[in-house]
Order: sequence, then structure tokens, then C-alpha cells
Amino acid sequence: MLDAGNNNQIPTLCRADHEPYGSDFPGKSHTGRFSNGKIPGDFLASAYGLKDLLPAYADHAVDYKDLITGISFASSCSGYSHLTALPLGVHNLDRQLWHFELVFDKMRKRFGLQKTADIVEKALFLISAGSTDIVNDYYMQPLTRAKYSLPSYIQMLLKNMEHFVKKLRLAGAKKIAVIGVPPLGCLPIDAFTNIPPFKNESGDPLRRECRDDHNSDAQQYNTNLATRVKKMAEAMHDLKIVYVDYYTPMMNMINKPYDYGFKTTTTSCCGTGAIEVGPLCNVASLMCHDHSEYVFWDSSNPTEAAYKIVAESFKDVNQLTNSTCQNKMEKNSHLPLLFLLLFISIKVIPAAAAAARPSAIYAFGDSLLDPGNNNKLPTVCRANHKPYGLDFPGRNPTGRFTNGKLPGDMLVSAFRIKDVLPAYADSTVDVYGLLTGVSFASACSGYHDVTAAEVGVLNLDKQFRNFERAFVKMEERFGLPRATATVGNSLFIISAGSSDMIDNYYLLPTTRAKYSLPAYHDMMLNNLDTLVKVRKLYKAGAKYLAIIGLPPLGCLPLDTTVFSQSSLSPSAAPQKNANLTGDLLRRECKAKHNKDATEYNAKLQVRVRRLMVAMPKLKAIYMDIFNPMMEMIDKPNQFGFKSTLEGCCGSGSVELGPLCNVASVSCNVHSEYVFWDSINPSEAAYKALTNNFRARPLRRLFPSSV
Repeated sequence: MLDAGNNNQIPTLCRADHEPYGSDFPGKSHTGRFSNGKIPGDFLASAYGLKDLLPAYADHAVDYKDLITGISFASSCSGYSHLTALPLGVHNLDRQLWHFELVFDKMRKRFGLQKTADIVEKALFLISAGSTDIVNDYYMQPLTRAKYSLPSYIQMLLKNMEHFVKKLRLAGAKKIAVIGVPPLGCLPIDAFTNIPPFKNESGDPLRRECRDDHNSDAQQYNTNLATRVKKMAEAMHDLKIVYVDYYTPMMNMINKPYDYGFKTTTTSCCGTGAIEVGPLCNVASLMCHDHSEYVFWDSSNPTEAAYKIVAESFKDVNQLTNSTCQNKMEKNSHLPLLFLLLFISIKVIPAAAAAARPSAIYAFGDSLLDPGNNNKLPTVCRANHKPYGLDFPGRNPTGRFTNGKLPGDMLVSAFRIKDVLPAYADSTVDVYGLLTGVSFASACSGYHDVTAAEVGVLNLDKQFRNFERAFVKMEERFGLPRATATVGNSLFIISAGSSDMIDNYYLLPTTRAKYSLPAYHDMMLNNLDTLVKVRKLYKAGAKYLAIIGLPPLGCLPLDTTVFSQSSLSPSAAPQKNANLTGDLLRRECKAKHNKDATEYNAKLQVRVRRLMVAMPKLKAIYMDIFNPMMEMIDKPNQFGFKSTLEGCCGSGSVELGPLCNVASVSCNVHSEYVFWDSINPSEAAYKALTNNFRARPLRRLFPSSV
């Protein structure tokens, strides 16, 4: 009813971005609207003098002008129950609200917080849901009917509706219209998808009459909805909220079609008029000749002609505004509106499982994920100076230990959450930024507290305490349910261990005296357990966790430099893997240290599996960084690299942090180097790593969105 095309980029059957949908839309475009032309959101936007059409949030042509005059976040096949959206992989209400929050954040950055808040306060928010819940979830799912009686199912839906309205209120909404359900028993598909079949006197399955029992269910729902909305209006004095009748105008058209110019009311224009919807209504379907004579376009959704009448009947919406919407849809430009359109139309399509995208990304660990949390710490482990950041947008040295973006930035962009993953310590990050993800990582940190203490950076315990502070801020602004839901749908990433091995174990004789290498690995993994299981992430509500292993330590330029002489190696015989020239700038990988990394990674994979056994609600994956890095080093030409064992910065052997500075002579073509400094990869290498993460391990967590 209100989805203008938000499902077009989703891997779901619930899409209408193909012919014959849109046959009467301007330009005959199949935009994703489930009708032959415009839908109620378009008519209302035009009626209030805002613009001719209400675009989809997912429309790439949407600009800032559209954001302040209204867009639709609606997703066909969604509903008040999350189980309604889940089988088809469409956006549930929480996802739609999150998209609105992203829009709010964009507007805030462009226009300022006060102006954005004023726009939202004056805006009209429309919510339409319930039909798909009842038809797809209740009528067609025996398990749902076994769990709920119809009255109790209706109360569950209304409870979710009220909970959602409260979230909108927290987000600043002041004017909300909640639309009821249509006469469900009159939908052409209804008689075909319910047993026993209901036949009219002629017995013609293509000319069914309305099902009185399902219409009665719809009326029962609407009565309860109207009562609940009235109580909410009385309880929340700062909120104007009304119930909008969808049932009556539809029944008027069906009972008295000639009064509205219709001839056919119980079959649809597309195909047989009985079952065609979504992919079944396609270019091969036989179509009616005069679209305007039909109430229904497909077996679930009205025609443009019917939708126009429905939109004109929404007089109760005028109670919320300072203007009116006349029957002829006269334009009025006195009211700025932002349409938040959530739900939409009824679709009966076979279920297809699909995972949602993460709401946010929260990162912990070391330099691989640190966008600048060390910038204000009294530590030498900082990268907030040139030449770091030379290829970052704006050429800014943000504190990222590379020339451009990090894997966290690339992942948050790939999931279409935002462009970059900021540091928690970034002063420009507000509560809306927290809601979509930040990094708490601190370069030079590790699983062992001694590793961080050596250089005065944040250990994992301090990083988690910062996450707890962020959660409190989100709870205070958006409420506990919203904050908890965000955490539960977020991706948590941990990258640590490299500094533990190089800076602590290899370089500190006291550590090697205390631990054998296997015992040191076990200590690191036990600390990982503590972070995830004992008192940390899992108890905070984390459900999706990715843990990154160690890279090939023996191939890091600094490692081959520091441990080039056998006398410097704490755990190896004289090395045979140094090249014959002895050139510090052209070292070969140190096999022993690579072996140490592979042994740790093997143990880490076992520990990740054990974490999932111990915590059934947790989905955890191991992300391999060792093998992708080795592929780049062994087969550089396949990735566009020319130099694999030297850093781009300075001599390429020891420069890191303060030693990689504005006086360092850097390489000419940054993208030809696997490493940026003597430890950290270049942006080009990080991009190859991130693509590998997305193509392989992350598919197990979010198969439909990577």
C-alpha cells in the first residue's frame, strides 16, 4: 500500500519492479509499487502540496530535498510481527525505523539538530500494518494458530504497534496516523489460500464472493486498533495520534462499484485475477483492457483508481494537520511533512529464508580496527599525523594506521549502514552515530593486559567499558527496548593477538620465561572467552560475532627486520629463510613465526566453535586473515601488487607510528604495496581482505546482504 520500491534491491520474491506493475505510472515505470500506477503515499504527498510522488528510501535519486519533504520506508510483506517479515527477508518495522534514524542523522549533519528536530516534530507519520500479519502469518501458518487464538494474536499485534509508536515518539514524532486493515475476505487471493474453499452460488473459482468470516476478523482487528489508538492518545498528551479507516472505503467500492466507476470487484486485472501477485504477475500474464474498471490490480493490491479513492477518504489524517485534503486532492503548501510509511501491502508468496543486515557494527581490538581512539592518549602508538591518511577522504590523518580506510569502514559501507566506522573517541560522534556503530579498538592492544599497559593504550576491558557507556547513552535517548534491539541485530568484530605475539611474547624475555608458546596461546584464548562469555559481550546482548585470527606474523616487514639475525630470535634456530642478499628491505617471510600464527589460528577456530556450544543464542565465526594475506604475498600480480614485504613508508622495514612521519619518504604508488608501514597493510590490501571476509565467513551470518 505504501512501499514505493524499497524491496527492489532485496533478495526477496516480494517485489514489483517488473512489468506489468507501473503500466499507468508516469513514464510507465515499474518502480516497485504494487499497483498499476500511484499509491496512497503519492496522492497524499501531492494533496499537501509537497511533491508529485513520495519516493522510496532506497531510491538512489533521493536527495536532501526529498528527505525534508518526505520519503517512504515501507517494505511490502512486512507487518507488526517480526515473523511476518522474516520468511521473505523484507524489512521489519525495526529495520524501517533504523532507516529513518539514518535519514535523521543525515539531516542533522546537513541542517543542524534544531532544524531537523523541528521538521520531524511538524511531520506526519503514517503506519499501515496488520494485513500481512493476519493473512500470511496467522491464516497460513498452523504453528501461529496453534500458539494464538485470533483475539490473542490481535492483542499481540497491537502490543507491538504500541511499542513501535513509543519508539517513534522517542525519535521526535508528534503526529501519527495508524491505518487499519482492509476487508481481508474480499481480496481475490483470500478464497484461494484458505481451506475449506468458499464458493459463491455459481461455483466459479474466479468470481468468488467476499468471505464473511475473514471480513469479520478484519473488523474485529480494526475495532481493537481504534480503541488502542484512542487510549494511547489519552495517555500520551504530547502526541497526536489517530486511527484511519481503510476497511469502509474498500467495502463501499466493492458493494457499490458503479458509484465509483468500477465494473469488476472480486477478481483482479492481472492474469486470472485470482492468485497473481509479485512474480506471478508478470509480463506473460494476460491483462484486463481497462485498468480503471477494476478495484484490484493483482490478487492482493488495489488499482491506482481504487487507491486514489482510498487516499481521498483518509479524512481523519486532517485532524493532525493545519490544512485539509479535499476530495479532489487540492494542493496545500502550508504544512511541511515528513512521511514515515511503515508496513504495507498484503502478499501471499511462498516463504524464502533470508537473513537481515546488521543494524550496526561495533569493533574491538587493535590497529586493524582502530579509526583513532588512541589520538588523545599519551602513547607513542598513534597515527594521527602524516603520511597516515593520505588516501582517506579529505587526506586526513584520522588515527587509522594505514593510508586510507580500514576493514571496519569498508564493512559498514558494504552493509549500507554508513560511509565509515568512526572511533568512539571521535568528538563528532553523537548518540545517533552510536546507534549505527563505532569502533572501540585501540592500536597496540591485545588479549593480554600487559600488551596494552606497555604503551599506555586501552586494553579490551577498557574498550568494553566504553561500549557499556555507549549503551547507556543509547538507552537514555531511545529507550531500553530500542537499544537492546540494536545490539541484538549488530555485528561485533574482534581483532587482537598480533601485538600480544610480537610486542609482548617475542620481545619480552619475562613473558617467554613465564609461558611456553602453547600456554601463552591458551592464556590469550581464555581472555577472549572472558570478553565474550563470562561478563561481557554475550551478556550485553550480542548475537553476531566475528573474531579475526592472526596474520602471517613472519611476513610483517618489522618482524623480518627485528628477527633477521638468529641471535635475536627467541624461538628459532639460525634462519634459512632470509634472502641471499641480506638486504633488510627485501627479506623473506620468517617461517617459524608464520607457524606460530597458524598454530594459534587453529586453536582459535576450535575455541570459536566451543563458544557457540556454550552460548546457543550466539552466532560466532572465525575470520581468516592469514591465508588471504599469504595469497597477496605469494601471488602479488593477481592483486595488483608489486611490493609485498616492505612498507610503503620510509625504508619499509621499521617505520611505524612516530617513525612513519612527514619526513619519511613514501612510495609513489600506494596501491602497489601490500603494507603501508612496517606492520599494517595498505588500504588496497585491506580492501582485498574485506572482500574475502564478505565473500566467505560473513555469508554465514548475513547470507542475503554481503
